[in-house]
Amino acid sequence: MICVRVVELSKEIDLALRRREELRELSDKFIRDWFELKKRAMLAVEEEKRRVPKSMFASNPKLSAFTEEDR
Repeated sequence: MICVRVVELSKEIDLALRRREELRELSDKFIRDWFELKKRAMLAVEEEKRRVPKSMFASNPKLSAFTEEDR
């Protein structure tokens, strides 16, 4: 009986180790994807700032808070 239980526990440990490795891989992928999305968002914001005409900053009170450095 003890040998059977040891074998069962060994299988459970192996399964848990495989799941842990899968979760680690998913976590690494999530982090890589998150940084890639953050980089894309920052580039999109910079591109949008370049597209907005300077006259909009002067005439729109909501945008006038931005300085030239922000653009």
